[in-house]
Amino acid sequence: MSKFIQGRLKRLKTALKSHREPSALLLSSAPAATRSLDTHYPYRQDSDFYYLTGSHAKDLLLLVSPFEPQPVLFAPRISAQQILWEGRPEGFEALADRLKARLVIYRDSLIDIIPALKGVKVLYHKNISGSLSWNVAQHLEKMPAYRRGSLPMVFAHADNLLIEMRLYKDESEVEAIKRAVRITAEALQKTAAVIRPSTPEIEIAATIDYWFRMNGAWPAFNTIIGSGVNGATLHYEALTAKLQEGDLLLVDCGAEHELYAADVTRVFPVNGMFDERQAALYETVLAAQKSVISRIKPGVEVKKLYELAVRKITEGLKDLGILRGKVSNLIDREAYRPYFPHSIGHPLGLDVHDVWRAGRSDGLVLQPGMVMTIEPGVYLPKRTGKFKPCGIRIEDDVLVTKRGNQVLTASIPKDIAEIESLLR
Repeated sequence: MSKFIQGRLKRLKTALKSHREPSALLLSSAPAATRSLDTHYPYRQDSDFYYLTGSHAKDLLLLVSPFEPQPVLFAPRISAQQILWEGRPEGFEALADRLKARLVIYRDSLIDIIPALKGVKVLYHKNISGSLSWNVAQHLEKMPAYRRGSLPMVFAHADNLLIEMRLYKDESEVEAIKRAVRITAEALQKTAAVIRPSTPEIEIAATIDYWFRMNGAWPAFNTIIGSGVNGATLHYEALTAKLQEGDLLLVDCGAEHELYAADVTRVFPVNGMFDERQAALYETVLAAQKSVISRIKPGVEVKKLYELAVRKITEGLKDLGILRGKVSNLIDREAYRPYFPHSIGHPLGLDVHDVWRAGRSDGLVLQPGMVMTIEPGVYLPKRTGKFKPCGIRIEDDVLVTKRGNQVLTASIPKDIAEIESLLR
């Protein structure tokens, strides 16, 4: 992994050197998130910092500057008291060696880093309250030299540098996502055994999360388990219901392994078999998803994929009698929106909604190395004609390749016969 991280740092340095004004990037470890009083949530490293360091350690600062021949890693002095309570952190010397960085052990991050910023006109950092890089920026703004204008520094968001880099996954990142997918696939397969009437939704979620942890992973996001009408709530998290005979169960989950995420949604019939109406609705979504995936290749706009999904779902809903009218007119007046209210997918990587600003852009054009989720859905929050309330979303993780695509989650059953076989 070290060679990939060193390559990222070199590309970043090259990008900074191309700027008109002397520019630098300052990133820091994620601040600890307080749960209550003096207790904290499990620590999770900042995604950008991990992308450039591969480190899970707290209280680090990374500076990439045109005035420094190599990256500079600022690390804290570790006291015996810290080691007693939290354990010994990873070796900072070894980390600096992997990054080919100069190591500086700081006493006070606000004071010791200022000299290294001399000559920098534009400082890229993340505006995360409480982070060390944010504290440095706040400190600089309060310095008399800054207020007099003799420290002419402009602050910019690190996203402007890193979104484009993180959008394209290198070989090590693709392998990390594949590992997360394998763990997710095993968890879903093990969980099939407890999908039956009267099982609490929370037991389904607990089973999935258990198998994540047994494989050295965490949930990449709060596991969504929506049975019956609860499946029509896009990010349902209450987990208060029990599975009912004749309902559908929507499961949206993903393991996070070494901070890289999987994101998969599957729908299961609680009693083990889809009835005729459920199957017809399910096949509408599945056909739309397969059609979209078949079009994924370099040069395709994400907007076009969404438009294709809209057309396929609108046609399907019309065939089922849920929508009435000419398909083109139904699309023009967005008659599909109550049933398909979200996008076709999002980038996936270190965050489940990876480099989100890029993913929201209608103009995003697919290129080799991008990983996208493809997740059309149909949601019925109340009985609609002959159809019971339910949510059907089918989601896969897709890598854009030079000649087309690779469905990273292809091993996870999604055809009706496969799902029913899994539940037997």
